[in-house]
Amino acid sequence: MKILVVINHSHMLWQMRKELIERLLCYGKVVISTPFVGHEHDFEDMGCRCIEAVFDRHGTDPLQETRLLAYYKRIIEQEKPDIVITYSIKPNIYA
Repeated sequence: MKILVVINHSHMLWQMRKELIERLLCYGKVVISTPFVGHEHDFEDMGCRCIEAVFDRHGTDPLQETRLLAYYKRIIEQEKPDIVITYSIKPNIYA
């Protein structure tokens, strides 16, 4: 099984959901897509594959938001995950 985790801040994922990621790894591959501001290597050491997402967490520019929506569509099509888990507002809405 492949699980895609989409969040807007890697540090928050590490602090709040590290144990969940460890448990998900028991069930299959875990791919994390986020703007990495730390802990990328920690997740990789756990066995996750990390994909850097580039976006402004607080941005409201319609063009940038459209690009983010297209990015999520593309990453889901490429990865073909069995499950997508989203955290935070933009991933919850767009992914």
